[in-house]
Amino acid sequence: MQTVVFKLGGSLLDLPDLSDRLQVVLDQRAGCRPLLIVGGGPAADVVREWDACHTLGDEAAHWLAIEAMSLGERLVKLLLPDSRIIGQHRGAEHAWENNQIPILQASHFLHTQQEIASSELPASWDVTSDSIAAWVTRTGPAD
Repeated sequence: MQTVVFKLGGSLLDLPDLSDRLQVVLDQRAGCRPLLIVGGGPAADVVREWDACHTLGDEAAHWLAIEAMSLGERLVKLLLPDSRIIGQHRGAEHAWENNQIPILQASHFLHTQQEIASSELPASWDVTSDSIAAWVTRTGPAD
């Protein structure tokens, strides 16, 4: 079965009908194994403000912004009861086996893949949740 990565922009987290919209999109691709990646949205914007205020530096701001993605991941987990937050490929496999929708915990995944990821995803504001999703799609289980 085909694995499809769905990147949910953090700016969409404020939509009051987000759970319904997500379900419609997932239902349209019912024959695939979905993997959700959620952007940081307003939480990542707070990190940008902190970086501007405190001059955190590229690496610290990078990892704080990735941690900010966790808030969106947890929100989507609450909105999609049949989902599970996972940090590794095998977690996605377990979720699919149990008819659950895996939501990638970007911070955990990138920390476990740091040796590989750091060469392709430099610690800077140039790396966004979009580039993380593209990298996961290219290097992960996605078709």
